[in-house]
Amino acid sequence: MEFLLERLFVCFLAMRESGIQWPRITEDELDKQAARLSGTVNFANGLGPALASQSQAKFIASYPEPHLLACVTAELTQWLAKVRPEESDKYVLLAAMNIVNCLAHVPLHVASR
Repeated sequence: MEFLLERLFVCFLAMRESGIQWPRITEDELDKQAARLSGTVNFANGLGPALASQSQAKFIASYPEPHLLACVTAELTQWLAKVRPEESDKYVLLAAMNIVNCLAHVPLHVASR
């Protein structure tokens, strides 16, 4: 859980420094993005290796915040390499990716400085 809180804090600081007025992420948005993540994972699970690779490339190319996705994915991979795997790790992974999806898909309003 400490890992996830650290990532959230880094995102918060980056968002604050961006000059963008970030809207509140509601429970409805969290639920919507959780459903999107679940659908994406379920879709990919049914594909063979070649189609899965093509699908992954298209997903990344069309992702609104590919740098955030890459950063969090890399940090999740590093974190998983350091810990003894447990069943509960999947909840940390899902929570992290759900927050990334919420941040990537939330409509933004640029604040004037």
